[in-house]
Amino acid sequence: MSHTFISTTRATLALGTSDFLLRYRGSLLGPLWSVLPLLAKFVVMYVIFETYLDSPIEHFALYLFIGLIVWEFFARTTGDCMRTLKSKKDLLQKLPFPPMGIILSSVWSNCIILGLHAALLLIFIGVSDVPFAFTQLLALVSIAFLIIVSASIGLILTTLASHIRDIPHLWNTFLQILFWLTPVFYRPFVLDLPTPLARFIALHPVSFAMTTMREFLLGALPFPGLNRMVLYCVIISFLMLMSIHVFQVFFSRESHA
Repeated sequence: MSHTFISTTRATLALGTSDFLLRYRGSLLGPLWSVLPLLAKFVVMYVIFETYLDSPIEHFALYLFIGLIVWEFFARTTGDCMRTLKSKKDLLQKLPFPPMGIILSSVWSNCIILGLHAALLLIFIGVSDVPFAFTQLLALVSIAFLIIVSASIGLILTTLASHIRDIPHLWNTFLQILFWLTPVFYRPFVLDLPTPLARFIALHPVSFAMTTMREFLLGALPFPGLNRMVLYCVIISFLMLMSIHVFQVFFSRESHA
């Protein structure tokens, strides 16, 4: 069983890496295209909110860049998960490859992009006036949280999309709304919003990953309490186990149909 797990993991990582390289093969800038759209969006938003609207947020450039990194990974990963099984349908028919491995290869492909974005973020932090502290390494916890949440929601969406063709369109519409309900470029409790809405903006899983990463890396925000961290660990564990169970049950029935 362990040998099968190891071989499947290797195949999943190899497939995800291959997808990443093939995505930019033949282009002039190659993998740099995975970074340039994020930088372009960052520059435009920074000029608008910092130069013209005079954002009061300390280290706003880093604050915004972290928000965009987290949001782009979540939106891209969940969307790619729904498309991957359909695009890899021939592979599933020809090889005894588990469907979940196909989904996770897509997650891994986006993790490579996340790594490039994180490397750029570290460069920005290095040239800024944010002092180094060992607590900044705790940002890896936020990254792990983000990856697990994105993969879990991706598994659930893939299962639903196999039944309902409208799910990808509904999800894309929902993402457009969720973007504005996520503190990518603002602080939720500073806005004059109804308390329930402000709490949702501050506490939904993507916001939590975004906020804790800023807290760990920038140090200017309140350090997340232990109770809050434990609560979200319980939530993410439940979400992960539920998504795996739903996905496996559905596709095991499909294989026996």
